[in-house]
Amino acid sequence: MDIFAKRLRERAKQLGISNAEAARRIGLDERRYAHYASGRREPDLATLVNIAEILGTNPNWLLERV
Repeated sequence: MDIFAKRLRERAKQLGISNAEAARRIGLDERRYAHYASGRREPDLATLVNIAEILGTNPNWLLERV
């Protein structure tokens, strides 16, 4: 899931928001979001879809290797 963590940080940067702001927008605890952004944890499918929707992207992009 290193790709996911990298893309999550990349998307927040594209939007010009901090991890804390991204977590707030998504409705996640900052600590939980930080675990996703650092690659320590993986979200379940419903959370992944919610993250993608709120950040204006799609789950495939968040998971896709380039």
